[in-house]
Amino acid sequence: MGGERVQWWGACRRTAVYVPFSVYTMAWLGEHRAFIIEEFIKNGESPVATQCAFRIRFALGRRKAVPDKKTIYLWVSNFRQTGQTLEALKEAIQQEVAAITPETILKVMDNYRERLQQCINIQGCHFSDVLFKTR
Repeated sequence: MGGERVQWWGACRRTAVYVPFSVYTMAWLGEHRAFIIEEFIKNGESPVATQCAFRIRFALGRRKAVPDKKTIYLWVSNFRQTGQTLEALKEAIQQEVAAITPETILKVMDNYRERLQQCINIQGCHFSDVLFKTR
């Protein structure tokens, strides 16, 4: 959507031309992330050396996209904080969600209905008891 937009500043007229461009992100695989983390640590925490090793390992030309420095630092930081990559954490969360039983979901729904009814009964005022209690 290239176009021209005229802007006024005081008595001076300026023209700003807007040029369309696209920004895309790469869908990096777990193999890519693991390689980056290992190489970053092995190369003395140098993102440039890590990018070079990445190009060699995955046979990428000079103009092909590689993870940028910010992405490398983010992946390494996440790994150091959790001991896992983001992909491993996502998979673990998905497994835990899948492990929730239908009985648990029914109990939660029943409790929610009870709380809604209590809220209606007290006309939206504060609950007098503890919000989270065990039965």
